Amino acid sequence: MLRIIATLAVIIIHVSSQSLFYLKNVHTFIWQSLNFWDSMSRWSVPVFVMISGALFLDPSRLIKIKTLFTKNIWRIVCATIFWHIFYALYTFIFESHSLSVAIKLIIRGYSHLWFLHMIIGLYLLVPLLRKITENTRLTRYFLILAAIFSIIIPTFFGVYRSIVHYQIIPAIVKSIMRSIINLNNSFYFSFTLYFSTYFVAGYYLNHIEINKVWQLIIYLLAILGFVVTF
Repeated sequence: MLRIIATLAVIIIHVSSQSLFYLKNVHTFIWQSLNFWDSMSRWSVPVFVMISGALFLDPSRLIKIKTLFTKNIWRIVCATIFWHIFYALYTFIFESHSLSVAIKLIIRGYSHLWFLHMIIGLYLLVPLLRKITENTRLTRYFLILAAIFSIIIPTFFGVYRSIVHYQIIPAIVKSIMRSIINLNNSFYFSFTLYFSTYFVAGYYLNHIEINKVWQLIIYLLAILGFVVTF
């Protein structure tokens, strides 16, 4: 059921974020309507990743490294190569792009194929992440690191960059923030970043009991998250 709903949400994202979204004035009703549907559907890709995590990181499910490569990863690699070539030929024939652009697309892939590249990377991490999810305390430790380095810190810097773009910030504050950003970059910490967070969280949330109080808190935070995104 989650897969079906997430698929529909991905389609809504792509429909709502077409040319009108970028060309219309943000103060118009049309733009805000598109913004509403786009904001309401942004959970879809993380949910896809969480579904995969719930399945691939379950210690009770036997997954051999050989099978992971010969079945799961190989299938995604084949699909990736096919669609790289397909979109390269499409842009070359129907959009009159140069041969060099077509070759770049064969190598790099069309923009929305990033999901395939990302999921291959996560599948490669499955044997390592399964060792983490075998231990509940270790899984929680991973998710705490993920919350800090993958959610809280990037959100903080993202908000700061937006403020700097639109507001005048004192030079001393900019200097301090540059130092903090450089310090953060010098950690070279990326193991719990980005979609590995959702991958592990998918397994964890699928295997713990959440009482009604926390369920209510989560639902309220979901509504708040949508409103803030919008």
